Amino acid sequence: MSTLYDQQANRTEAAERRLAALAEEIDKVILECDPKDRDALHGFAVSLVRDRLPPIDDSEDGGSGAGAWDEDDLPEKETSGAANLIGLGLLLALVGLPLVIVFPLVGFGLMIVAAAMCGFGVLAFVFAKATGGAPKALETGGK
Repeated sequence: MSTLYDQQANRTEAAERRLAALAEEIDKVILECDPKDRDALHGFAVSLVRDRLPPIDDSEDGGSGAGAWDEDDLPEKETSGAANLIGLGLLLALVGLPLVIVFPLVGFGLMIVAAAMCGFGVLAFVFAKATGGAPKALETGGK
């Protein structure tokens, strides 16, 4: 007498075998085509699978969350534009310093742009901190 767990495992194995067969069929179709078109067909096949699959619902599997994504699993949407501006400004300054010697106008131009970016970054950070919108990574020192 098979248990409910065994029945579920058998269904899962059958589904895995069927998916493997489908993947092999897709592979054969792609390999039969012109080599120049294979990359585009591969991307098309992947996009079809992604678009056609329904999102996983936690309520269907009893809320175990196995294989499902939660809001907590996704990266935070809020990134620090202030940190990006300051970082890019510092990189431009590093590039601009040697250029001041070789090409003074270009070097000074880059230094001015770098200073403006760093200044806007500091202002954005101060404004975000004053309004309570500072990113958590900056508040905790990146931890």
